[in-house]
Amino acid sequence: MGVKNIKNTMNKNNNIAKCHYLDLAQLFRYPGDTLKSHAEKINKLIQTNYFETSDDYAVFLNFVNTTVPIEIEELYISTFDVQAICFLDIGYVLFGEDYKRGAFLVKMNEEQRRCGNECGKELADHLPNVLTLLSTHPDPVFVNEFVNELFFPAVTKMLATFKEGQNPYKYLFITLKFILQKEYTIEIDKIPEIIQNNLKIENCLQCHCAT
Repeated sequence: MGVKNIKNTMNKNNNIAKCHYLDLAQLFRYPGDTLKSHAEKINKLIQTNYFETSDDYAVFLNFVNTTVPIEIEELYISTFDVQAICFLDIGYVLFGEDYKRGAFLVKMNEEQRRCGNECGKELADHLPNVLTLLSTHPDPVFVNEFVNELFFPAVTKMLATFKEGQNPYKYLFITLKFILQKEYTIEIDKIPEIIQNNLKIENCLQCHCAT
């Protein structure tokens, strides 16, 4: 897709994208007092724009609305922290302990600083921080390439770690993946190749993620 078409696609979705990724980011952070309000905002978005994934998101929303806070926290910890099912640092998900993870993190730090984003105690490539970056980055071409060649493949790998079971966060990942597919020019046929081909990912780091 040409640069002009990418910009047109992103500008068309801009009225949504500048706010809902911030709400999605909060759903992947350690659960706090605002979890329900952010979950309801995303539900309104889904009912209006992404109804096809409403059944999946309903599993997560029901969990948030019917579960006491301490149990939500316990599930979050067991899913993403202690003996984690799924790791939320996308550099680790894509590269493991390979040296390319360090190069990727350097680029992510640069992009987060460029956008004035505070990453707190987490790394710049922590999933909620990456979602924040999508909502604040000024360059739609960069964002489209980043989502296609790095972020969407990482989300695909994260979702695959859940395998069997009814963990509500699995359905939150399904929802996120669906939204990304709808909003960006995702070339689905290339995802398995990107996930397996470290050289291609390294080239993306050098060419697409430069400031």
